[in-house]
Amino acid sequence: MRRVFMLLTVAMAAMMAIGAGTAFAQTTTTGPVCNTVGKGKDAVTTCVTTTTTKTTSTETNKVAGPPIVIDLDNTSVETPAVVPCEVGNSGRVGTAEGTSTQEFENISTQQTEVTVTRTFETTTTTTTTEVTTGQGSNRRTTTTSATSPPVTTLTGTTTSDPMAVGEAALASTPIGDPVFTATGKCKNVPGPQPQARG
Repeated sequence: MRRVFMLLTVAMAAMMAIGAGTAFAQTTTTGPVCNTVGKGKDAVTTCVTTTTTKTTSTETNKVAGPPIVIDLDNTSVETPAVVPCEVGNSGRVGTAEGTSTQEFENISTQQTEVTVTRTFETTTTTTTTEVTTGQGSNRRTTTTSATSPPVTTLTGTTTSDPMAVGEAALASTPIGDPVFTATGKCKNVPGPQPQARG
């Protein structure tokens, strides 16, 4: 029976950027909020308007995912073999022909790839200050504006299902020792035999 499982212990490889998604902006304006100090010609009116712009963008990357490992059925390989043997009970060394059978465990490994999409939000705040002094023909208005440095934060990450890439690699591992099966009798080996030492 075949078993399919994923090695979740395999760490993700380095990311490779493949493109950025479409960015869109949303602007919110607050104000003007005005405050007057003093009266008459000495009155000073300060109005503050705050404009906040939030830009959302996405970044897409390809990442090496966990490999898919398939435990295939075991296989056996038979090869012709000749092994030493004892001719009857004579003590003489002979040879026997037969087959050597080796069993193998087979595993297929398929690399995968996942798509990781990260969403970022960049916030920029612009503060406009308008100061009005005096009255009538002496009325003067000064406007200043300051924009804060953009602040970017990661707001979300999504990961796709693993997709197979490349070709599967097959690994075969021997199980135990080869098993010899004789196909004939033990045959005498011509020539002198080793002498037993007494």
